[in-house]
Amino acid sequence: MITLSEDPFDGLIGEYADRPTMNTFSAWEDTRVLRKSDPGMNVRMLMDDIGMQALPYGPGASRGFSVSIGEDEEAVAVLIRNAIPAHVYHSGHGWDGLRDYVQSAVHRLLQGHLFLEIEYFRPSDTPEAKPVAFRIEILQPELIRHRFGRYALLVPERSTSTEEPHRSAVPIKAENLVVARLPRALRRDLKRMLELLRMADNDLDVMSDFTMGRHGLDTGFDFAEHQRGTQDIVLKGTRRIGWTGRGVLTDDLLDPERAWRAIQFARFVVELRNIALSALQETVDRAGAEIGFTAQLEVSGVLQPPDLDRLEAALTEGTLPMAELRYPRRRTPFAP
Repeated sequence: MITLSEDPFDGLIGEYADRPTMNTFSAWEDTRVLRKSDPGMNVRMLMDDIGMQALPYGPGASRGFSVSIGEDEEAVAVLIRNAIPAHVYHSGHGWDGLRDYVQSAVHRLLQGHLFLEIEYFRPSDTPEAKPVAFRIEILQPELIRHRFGRYALLVPERSTSTEEPHRSAVPIKAENLVVARLPRALRRDLKRMLELLRMADNDLDVMSDFTMGRHGLDTGFDFAEHQRGTQDIVLKGTRRIGWTGRGVLTDDLLDPERAWRAIQFARFVVELRNIALSALQETVDRAGAEIGFTAQLEVSGVLQPPDLDRLEAALTEGTLPMAELRYPRRRTPFAP
């Protein structure tokens, strides 16, 4: 087993050592990728809110959650922490790298697919030996090709030219690849919400230009009333997801409705987070079978569907303060 160091893979050689490594993105780089086509203010805020709420923050420097691996072996925990694809927080910061992974993973899920590839490492002096470590890569979906049930990764060909390099398709080992995506119904609801949010952003730009331009002067056009109508359409079409534009879309709603939507948004974020963690667990299971360890990642201190069921029941029965129901991410009142 390897131990914590500046470079946990020092003295080891990876099976993809000859392949250009440009596939892992940090959580904040993921956000910039999503913004390339300028999706609009509302969509950007939605992406940021999902990433920030996927795992709770604690007071001060506390992470707000804890992780166990199901067995009391620090070497296995170190092995997994070293493998998690985190650019901001590395293994020396304990499990803080898990937040970086989850934020990146949920952004990938919102794009359509989450692709996780396992790379195994062996001692450089005995490359034919059994792997002793592994690393997980989050692959860029735009660099993935899927044909006849097989996946390939587009990698840049080595070149000394300053021009954009050509890309060649390199097969991805099926046993090293984990693919996750949202359930069909949730993908449909999310697609509808993103379309409505983009429509609202477009509408805001057009109406702003109109009312502040020469064509809109002295027309009597009520911009505020038009905005309320747009927000009402967006609210009705996004009940499944529950996002409220950080309160902007719910100015005219009563507290119970705001609380209900906050709980629905928490459900959506929890579902995304759990899919991301399940994909991570599958990579750990595969790596464990190859290297020779077992580990069950257990994340505690986070909201789960039963907590949200109880919060929704409390909303109906009036047994919890409304402020607590409107911000379910801030604590887990029903956790043991």
